[in-house]
Amino acid sequence: MKKYHTAATSSFWYTIVIFATLSIVFTACKQQPKGTYRGFSGDGIGTYYQISVRDSLNRDLQPSVDSILKEMNLLFSLFSKESVITAFNQASHGVTDPDFATLTLAAKRLSLLTNGSFEPTIAPLVRLWGFGPDSPEQPDSTTVAALLANVGMKHIHVNGDSVLKDNPAISLDYNGIAKGYTVDKVANFLEEKGIRHYMVNIGGEIRAKGLSARAQAWIFGIETPEQNSALGSSILRRIQLSECALATSGNYRSFREEGGRQWGHTINPRTGYPEANSLLSATVVAPTCTEADALATSLMVMGLDSAKRLVERLPDIEALLISRYDSATYEIWTSTKMTQFLLPEDGK
Repeated sequence: MKKYHTAATSSFWYTIVIFATLSIVFTACKQQPKGTYRGFSGDGIGTYYQISVRDSLNRDLQPSVDSILKEMNLLFSLFSKESVITAFNQASHGVTDPDFATLTLAAKRLSLLTNGSFEPTIAPLVRLWGFGPDSPEQPDSTTVAALLANVGMKHIHVNGDSVLKDNPAISLDYNGIAKGYTVDKVANFLEEKGIRHYMVNIGGEIRAKGLSARAQAWIFGIETPEQNSALGSSILRRIQLSECALATSGNYRSFREEGGRQWGHTINPRTGYPEANSLLSATVVAPTCTEADALATSLMVMGLDSAKRLVERLPDIEALLISRYDSATYEIWTSTKMTQFLLPEDGK
């Protein structure tokens, strides 16, 4: 494990927006696509998106992508009163929606895979700590304990297209998987259109296939974990993808500050409190972005040692973990096969 030095950083307020993650910075295809490559970008599900495709028919796919993003926003946005997840959280028993059922099945599987470190039913705790639509005062231990009693994916059941709960107090927060699921929805749409070379980047969650306009794998940058650095100003390592997905979760930018204390946005579902461990960020490579997104979130909860053990026992999952060594030094750990995705440190 290598140690890297970084300048000491002063605390600052960072406004968290829905689904925002700022640890992966897009660095490929900055030039105008040539030949049959077409690139477009925009906003959706509370963040930005960038897409590049090689399409021999030169079709305008952006309207269809925008339509998918609107559908996804109406599926899992906690800020929308009309979304499916809002209806579920307000319902006594549950809702019926095929996409919501598919997403919930994936969430239940990933919760089991991570032994509960991925726990979407922490929605009330997210709101309590000020990382949802509301921003309350610092919570007390009694309130935390009361809400923690209503946490657990075991209370969520999927029956066909219906998602049910056996406790009316249960509510969901899919922010730890929503962007990844949306990336996969867009990528699957592109493949249904016969596109075999593409890159989908939604708020830093990425899925890529085939080759870029440079006739090589798609290249992205993993950001140096420094609070005060401008987004994209410092790239720690570069990574190449051609048949997989990438997601990063981190605490060094997204936190709440009050009364001289900082709280990271990752809530530990076992304690009900923001997780405090040495991990600064977790970057995961997986077959799908749904898996990569949820696992990156989970690793931040688990901490360095447990995260290492989980990654090394999961086939087709690789990771790069950045942890704090001391106030001015951080360490990088990579899983056994992660090096196949990383460019040399002096690679461009």
